[in-house]
Amino acid sequence: MAKQTFTADALRQIAIENLKQVAEQGGINKKANTRFKGSEASRNDEWNADLKRAKPKFITTSDINKMQNYDVGQVFEMTYGNQGATITLTADDLKVFKSNIDLLAGQYLKGITAKQVIDSSLPIDIQRSNEQIFLATPISRKDGLVHFLTNASRENGAINHHVNVEFLAFQQLAAFGADNKTAKNLLNFGKLKFECDCGRHDYWYRYIATIGGYGAGRQEHGYPKIRNQYLSGVACKHVLRVMQYIRSPMGINYLWQQLQKTAQKQTAEQQQKRQTQTKQQIQKQIDELARKKTKAISGDHDAVQKRLLERMERMAKAAQHAAQKQTERAAKNGTAYSKKKAESQLQSMINTFGKAEVEAMLKAMKGGE
Repeated sequence: MAKQTFTADALRQIAIENLKQVAEQGGINKKANTRFKGSEASRNDEWNADLKRAKPKFITTSDINKMQNYDVGQVFEMTYGNQGATITLTADDLKVFKSNIDLLAGQYLKGITAKQVIDSSLPIDIQRSNEQIFLATPISRKDGLVHFLTNASRENGAINHHVNVEFLAFQQLAAFGADNKTAKNLLNFGKLKFECDCGRHDYWYRYIATIGGYGAGRQEHGYPKIRNQYLSGVACKHVLRVMQYIRSPMGINYLWQQLQKTAQKQTAEQQQKRQTQTKQQIQKQIDELARKKTKAISGDHDAVQKRLLERMERMAKAAQHAAQKQTERAAKNGTAYSKKKAESQLQSMINTFGKAEVEAMLKAMKGGE
């Protein structure tokens, strides 16, 4: 059967109709999760099976980093594909692999921008995106992770593909606020991570994204020794269409609106949290009162009383000494003794310590004379 081909206009119309159909059917997020999880489960099964193979399928970054311990003439036989085919790698091949990894690892700093994705992609991927992928629309967002849906080229029977993009600055901007220009620079033109559910991303580019630190979702540790041993390119045609959308006025407006919604939601949640905590504290006090369990205020009364008595005794002795001196001066000068100052001092003590305590102290002092 001859392979069916489509014109650009026909593909564009098919993409529009498929998107409408997908929207009507719903369950887009569920389908995307099923695809990504299915791919991860399949890969995990292959990794587990690799432990039992005489000729492994995967060669990891760790294996390649050990290449200096290999003999120059050493040969590595590995399984290729599902038909049991065998390929042979030499230590020289691993040396090339390692130089490719080292070159890539230093190129990005844990994140890549949409412009870098486009600029670093292979011309063939850009051409395919321009000729076959016409639609990229955001379907949902969870925090800074946005799920995009694109049309498919129909070459492999798929109707659409799912692309996840994580905007690394989104949560910080939502928490602390930002103006439109800052948001655009840090989101649409800022660092991000991504993944696509297509085979091109899984078998050509997922490993590169893992090494470069910009891979979202499943991390790939098996070197693409057959399909992309030179680690060239960055993104598939579906991701490229999404990156173009992110940099467009429509994409800038979408992310700004999403940022505003999240900031408003967080503010409302914080207010609700404070109100809830206040209500809980008040209710706790009410419950304590209802159970008559209000905790009595207590202190070290003995220590306080001891210090109080010491102060009273010092003040009483000082007052008594002052009254005695005043009486002596009055007798010497032939004037009447004025009780006004003594009474003032006594009243001050009564105000401070209480009448009963002062009288008890005076009585105790008289008894000690």
